[in-house]
Amino acid sequence: MELVQRLQNEGHSVLVYDFISAKIYDPLTETTSYLNSYWWAPWVLKLKYIRRLFIPIINRKCISKEFKPGDVVSVHYVHEEYSLYAEQIKQQGCRLITTFWGSDYFRATDKQKIAYQPLLMYSDLITMVEGVQSIFKEEYPEYKHKIRTTYFGLKLLDVIKNVKEEDIALFKQKYQIPSNKIIISIGYNGIPEQQHYKLIEAIKSLKDEHKSAAHLFVPLTYGGTLEYKGQVKALAKELGLSVTFFETRLTDIELATMRCASDVVVNIQKTDAFSGALSESLVAGNIVIVGDWLPYDVYDQWGVKVIRTDEDSVALHLNNVLECINGLEETCEKNKQLVLGRLTWDSTLKLWIKVYENLN
Repeated sequence: MELVQRLQNEGHSVLVYDFISAKIYDPLTETTSYLNSYWWAPWVLKLKYIRRLFIPIINRKCISKEFKPGDVVSVHYVHEEYSLYAEQIKQQGCRLITTFWGSDYFRATDKQKIAYQPLLMYSDLITMVEGVQSIFKEEYPEYKHKIRTTYFGLKLLDVIKNVKEEDIALFKQKYQIPSNKIIISIGYNGIPEQQHYKLIEAIKSLKDEHKSAAHLFVPLTYGGTLEYKGQVKALAKELGLSVTFFETRLTDIELATMRCASDVVVNIQKTDAFSGALSESLVAGNIVIVGDWLPYDVYDQWGVKVIRTDEDSVALHLNNVLECINGLEETCEKNKQLVLGRLTWDSTLKLWIKVYENLN
């Protein structure tokens, strides 16, 4: 909802409508309601087994009553059901923009991608980060002329910029983190796709002098089952080095401080489009090691230096980094400034407004 709020702050009128629940959402009051719907809608939609039959009817009425000629309809996080309404939206005289976030595209089945066709056909523009564009062009070459690049700004960057050394010291004291060790962060959530087992195996293979000098951060604050997280914790505890698990939700200030307290981040998750957490870590001054299959070419385009690895060479790259970590400060500072120049909301909002206003 950050994009909605920032567009509203710029004086734009924004209505948030959810086609899946047939409700509107007010970001100011954080409440949902029915808009220009049938009188029976609130009651029918409470009936679990039949509501799916009535949602399309309710959505179509809302479109016919509320969507006006010249309105920009911006579809976020693509779902195959949105294709049901694409033609009607265009018939209303609206301009239609479809935005893939990344995971919605990479995790879509072949059947779902076929179902996207009507939505993409009627869309005036299709926006996504660079990491999605190459595969999208291969699978939908007929729509490549509609592609535009957009990013969501990272509000945590402004918090990270203001973290001080004393904040990091207090954070380490609170979580009983050694103050004299190099901190390695593995992954950034608790889902199996982060490949924690392989990351832990890589840490296990480090040189003894590097393991003794290191402390491990394992963020598990969201995603994943309790069973999986328990297995990750058990394996990490067997490494023989100190480790901190983050399992409860952190405040923005705590999360920013955690990023700044870390020195090295390793991300070898199976799929991704663009990682906000990784970009936050770069601004926090981390050395970043990523899987060479992940579509992070945009960092190269920006001049940001990250270390790429295959699954079998993580320990090798970690050992190399730990050998010369003090000599990488200049690179980290350059990375910080390059990412800040691209991913603050001041920068990214201009891209969104250009897409919404120009549509060319």
